[in-house]
Amino acid sequence: MKQILVGILFLCSTLLLNAQTQKDIFIVQLGNFASAKMEDYKLVNTLGLIYAGESQDGQTPIYLGDFDTKAAAEIALEAVKKKGYEGAFLAPRKTTGTKVPVIQLGGKKIGESVTWTKYNKAGKIALLPEAATKTFKVLSVGFSDEAAAKTALNNLKAMGYKDAYVRNLDAATFHTATTFETNGVVFDTAIPEAPKVETPKPPIVKADTIVKVPTIPVVVPANYKRQSVGELQKVLSEMGFYTGKIDGDNIYVTKAAFDAAAKENKVLQKYLAVAKTAVIGTGVKASELQFAVNNIFSKPEAATKVLDKSKQPIAKAYRAYLMFTKNGDAKKINNLMNEAIAETFNTKGAKKSFQFDTKVTYSYTTLTQLLQHLRYIQGADKNQLAFPVWLLEEHPKDALAALEPTESFSGDYKVEVKDKFMEWEELLLLQKMADDLNTETDKNAETKRNQEAQRRTQLYLLPKAIDAKDKDVYKGWNIALWKGMNKWAEKDEINKQTTTAFKAAYYKALLHLEDYYITKGIKNEQATTLAYYTLQTVIDRPLKRYIMGR
Repeated sequence: MKQILVGILFLCSTLLLNAQTQKDIFIVQLGNFASAKMEDYKLVNTLGLIYAGESQDGQTPIYLGDFDTKAAAEIALEAVKKKGYEGAFLAPRKTTGTKVPVIQLGGKKIGESVTWTKYNKAGKIALLPEAATKTFKVLSVGFSDEAAAKTALNNLKAMGYKDAYVRNLDAATFHTATTFETNGVVFDTAIPEAPKVETPKPPIVKADTIVKVPTIPVVVPANYKRQSVGELQKVLSEMGFYTGKIDGDNIYVTKAAFDAAAKENKVLQKYLAVAKTAVIGTGVKASELQFAVNNIFSKPEAATKVLDKSKQPIAKAYRAYLMFTKNGDAKKINNLMNEAIAETFNTKGAKKSFQFDTKVTYSYTTLTQLLQHLRYIQGADKNQLAFPVWLLEEHPKDALAALEPTESFSGDYKVEVKDKFMEWEELLLLQKMADDLNTETDKNAETKRNQEAQRRTQLYLLPKAIDAKDKDVYKGWNIALWKGMNKWAEKDEINKQTTTAFKAAYYKALLHLEDYYITKGIKNEQATTLAYYTLQTVIDRPLKRYIMGR
């Protein structure tokens, strides 16, 4: 009797545990179709991910989802019925309560065109819809356990899927991709094993013979000797970590020498420890309207609600952008943009900084044109909104053409602060050293820090060559900096040690910045000028008393 009672209690507890761990997933079933094609569902493909279920008797169920709440699914159901799918209905399912290992390969916006062939060596592909954020994730699935997934991850990374990583997901939340979703692309069922490559021995840094090693992943002419490399070689030679030729070449060996110095030099070690605990700033607190613009894709329902209720012209402009990118009604797009222009520039005292005819009625045929006019409205708008980072990342070419139309970098617009450069160890190290050397108090320091972070955000996302006339300005700033720092170093041995370590960090950061800008298509000398400009936003303010000529 006791055993029976124990068994009943165990069964009850198991059922209760499953009930607690299982969750509802809400899906809209558009119907069952005999010959479904993805292109047939263009009218509703922005409401959620369109995917196919298992076919039976020649009929294939087509779903739209997945939604976290029944209310969200019901809103979508109402929308699809208005688009002609009158037989659509809710088809909820439950999670299994058990998680399995998968590999996330990347993410896409719902409705976005996907080059499926890029995943043809990634094994069995599945899709994870996230209707709330209007996105879906591409997954590699079918692993027996987490160890198998990690082995597959190593193979995938070796094949170029560098952003892939292992996740544990409930099997009911993702759906195996079929030729319906992939436009006929069929995937292999096995991930090829990555070829074994022998790990090369690290170069000997303290040696007279320069070791030949692989080139860095930037396109630099063979005869182009980089000053940043040469200066870094000089200071590392003084510190005893580099014994090769001072030639502005042999970049790999020079970087290895800096890494060795960072592990042994006490000054560098001290500031590296401080840099690792640094908190990256995100700028000033956003207004409700700015918050909505910044989160159009990450929190679409809340953002759209703010934009729809706002009477501000800039809100109308962003609503027009959303319609344009979703192939919405052209007449409504034109009306919203022209109303926004009229309301912005017909206001008494409105700032008009551009050669822009505000009396013309415009018709919008390209995204570049719409973004350019969005820039004009934003520049004159009293709310002083900043361009969201997602917009610059999503449309880099159009954003560059709209925001940086001149030959060289202007930066005469506001952006949401996402200071990616300051996630680099060298720049954080440099900033902490400069802040420690700063002996002055500036009551406007916080405002200036935000301005510097915004400028770095612009340089990171929309890099462009500096005007030729400013080349000597930034080159002169670099010379003046080191004249002042070297003079300060002569006063005391401790000053000298600090300056030497600071110089090593400076030229390592300069080298990294040049690499970044060169990979973005900026030519060699122009990349150096941009790198000087970027460094100026990091250390000029705290070191102004050291710079000669100030």
